[in-house]
Amino acid sequence: TPAPAPTPAPAPTPAPAPAPAPSPAPTPAPSPAPAPTPAPAPTPAPAPTPAPAPTPAPAPAPTPAPAPAPTLAQRPAASSSRLPKMSEADMNAAKAAQIAAMSSALTGMAEMYYEQENFPEAQKAYERILSWRQSELGPNHPDVVDDLNNLAGVICVQGNFAEAEPLIRRAIEILEGFETPEPLKLAENLTSLAGIQFQQGIFDQAEPLLAKALVLKEQELGVNNPELADSLRDFAKLLKKLGKLEEAEKHYHRAKVLLGKA
Repeated sequence: TPAPAPTPAPAPTPAPAPAPAPSPAPTPAPSPAPAPTPAPAPTPAPAPTPAPAPTPAPAPAPTPAPAPAPTLAQRPAASSSRLPKMSEADMNAAKAAQIAAMSSALTGMAEMYYEQENFPEAQKAYERILSWRQSELGPNHPDVVDDLNNLAGVICVQGNFAEAEPLIRRAIEILEGFETPEPLKLAENLTSLAGIQFQQGIFDQAEPLLAKALVLKEQELGVNNPELADSLRDFAKLLKKLGKLEEAEKHYHRAKVLLGKA
């Protein structure tokens, strides 16, 4: 008995479609909220005066970053890639020029003091030059020889021969170490050292110095060059102090011959 086809709920008298409870009018969809007075379109917040668009801060016109005035640091940076780099030779030349300028200024100051016979200040100036040049060029640079000579000279003028002696010995040491000899400059320094020994009464040590200086000059200038006259007279004076009168006379006579006074 087939569950009796279930009296189809009786088709359900369609409740009587309950007019149709007008679903309920169907709250009329629901009056659609009433279309919902469209919030009222919502006066579009009011478009929301778009915050106000936010006058975009005003992008700030864009204060062109400020082009950046060009921040001097940026200019070299921008152009440095286009500038040729200094070669090592150019850098060395620039440094040499700077050293020459500084040396000239300091030497001028030292010479000014010397001419004023302000020897203590001249000595300080020459000491400064020597120290500065040794640090810039190295202790064995040829220019250091001149600085040693100048400093020794101003010290000798003040009568401090023992203080000057190591300076001249140092100059001789530098000259003897040159790959390209400077015989005349070496002879000059040997003569200076002999003079310092002479002033201290150390005649026997001065003799070989003057003898070597004379040989160097003869080799460089020739034995008949009048420029040998001063060396011959200095040597003769020393030999006389040593009691070598005959030898001293020969040197005096030779000097006169070279000068055309014989």
